[in-house]
Parts: sequence; structure tokens; C-alpha cells
Amino acid sequence: MPIQVDASFTALTCSATSGTLGSAGPRSVYRNFGGGVSSNTYYVSALADAIAGTNQSSNSTSADITATFNSTVDSDSACLGGRGFYYGLDHNRGAKFDLLLVMLHEFAHGLGFTSQVDLTTGKGFVGSDSVERFDSYTQMIFDE
Repeated sequence: MPIQVDASFTALTCSATSGTLGSAGPRSVYRNFGGGVSSNTYYVSALADAIAGTNQSSNSTSADITATFNSTVDSDSACLGGRGFYYGLDHNRGAKFDLLLVMLHEFAHGLGFTSQVDLTTGKGFVGSDSVERFDSYTQMIFDE
């Protein structure tokens, strides 16, 4: 199944010593769609589509992943010391931030490598503390 990504550059928080390089996550989640999945467990859209072999969204042009990368890294010399992004594909980034590595890291979150547990309450994706109501990633790391 094709994975659609809606990505953009937007000004994000940044100072001389800290900043967000990018962020990404799934646009939607699905559960109880068949294909041998655990019942009442939430799967990010890209994973649900791959398991089911069909697009779970009623809108076939809807992106599976939403990603934002920090335009301030390149446009503001005060942002993270003015290091900027390296746009090459050969990892010869020098002192710059390797955008390819940042993108791969963030896209992994959109593919489901992210926990939806509230760290303050311990509740799952929809406010439940029942493990079967968690997302598919959290079920693999849950310790009862």
C-alpha cells in the first residue's frame, strides 16, 4: 500500500541552544478492521492499510502521515547556532543537521513508532487504562 505524507516547512520553536528540528505523526488511527489484528487496538493508518491491504480512509487522497520541519533552522542565524539543514543524501553534513536523518526519524513516528500513553495519568490512547484499548506500539512495550 502506498504511504502518503503531508510534509511542510514551518517556523517552529528555536533558540540558540534548543529547538525542534521536526515533528511527525499519524494523521489517523483505525481499529477492528480485520486482517488478524488485535481487537480494540488502535493501528496508525499506514500500518492499518498495509495489514488490511486496502486504504482504511474513506478519502483515498488523505495523507497517512503529517510532518512538519523547522524552517527557522535555515532562516534564523540565532536558531541552534545558525547550523542549518544539510539537504544532501550522502550524509556529508559537516556541522549542519542532516535533514534526511531527521525526516527518517520523524516518519518512523508516523509509521507507528510512538506511544499514545499519557505519561502523567498512564491512560491509553482514548483515556483507558485497559491494555486492549492502547495502540499497537504500546501493547508491545506494556508491562503488567
